[in-house]
Amino acid sequence: MKGMFFTAITFLIFLAILTYVHASVYNNVEASRTVAYKISAQRIYYSWLDVSDDVNTMLNVNLYRDKELLQINDSLPATEDIEDLLDLYQEFINQKYKDPTIEINFENIDGNRINLSDMSPDSLFTIKPMNIVYSYPDYGKNELIIESDPSNFSFIDNIDVYIKLKNVEFDCNYTDSGAPDYCGKWAPDASVSSCSGVTNCLTLNLTFEDSNNNIFNFEENYFDVDSRSTNNLGVKNVTANYFIKTHVGSLDTVLHIDLQNVILESTINIKFNTTDFYIDLPSILNVTTPFAKKVDFI
Repeated sequence: MKGMFFTAITFLIFLAILTYVHASVYNNVEASRTVAYKISAQRIYYSWLDVSDDVNTMLNVNLYRDKELLQINDSLPATEDIEDLLDLYQEFINQKYKDPTIEINFENIDGNRINLSDMSPDSLFTIKPMNIVYSYPDYGKNELIIESDPSNFSFIDNIDVYIKLKNVEFDCNYTDSGAPDYCGKWAPDASVSSCSGVTNCLTLNLTFEDSNNNIFNFEENYFDVDSRSTNNLGVKNVTANYFIKTHVGSLDTVLHIDLQNVILESTINIKFNTTDFYIDLPSILNVTTPFAKKVDFI
């Protein structure tokens, strides 16, 4: 009887030791896993932030969406060869993050992978599903263009454009609308007094500010974009006189501003009649490790 009692005691002690060892090992594994998660999360965060900042710096344009509003803040023209920068940066990412424990991909809104070097300036920022495009003819960024085909133009409620000229002043009369050299003359002129009865009518608020902080706001706010309106805004610097050409219409062109190499910063607010839109570009950065990942808009 005593032998059975001591056997039972020994078994219980051994079971307690096993339970303790198992709990200790489990706790150590969990602690190690927690540390690994924290290290991985920190690594992902800083990698994501680093790449995100680099891409925005290269393009020198930022897009912000709030409900029906899309705001585009841009600096033009390009100060570097953007196409070369994108190619080199894609290669740099591929080499720097060759480590198999971390993966960095650029994606569109549907999660499809996109290479930076495949981006085209003439369709760089496509607003889906209406396929309205903010773009440049090339990566020199000497012209900015907003385009929409007639079937989708009605999604645009209005556009507000503010352009700060950095290196030129007005070379036209910006105060007297009756002056022969008035800044606000359109020729041809398809502006209208209201959008009533106009099939494709753009509500546009267009403002320029020159390097002396003089501000000119165009009086015309409504345009029949089935026809073209053109303004030649006279500007000058110490070496030359020239014109900034602004075209409104005709569709597919909504707005086309030819900078003539003027340095400027622009803020464009496009208000849509819907919140159901997104920007189809490599706007999502996916950084993944075996323990965690961060997928978010750049």
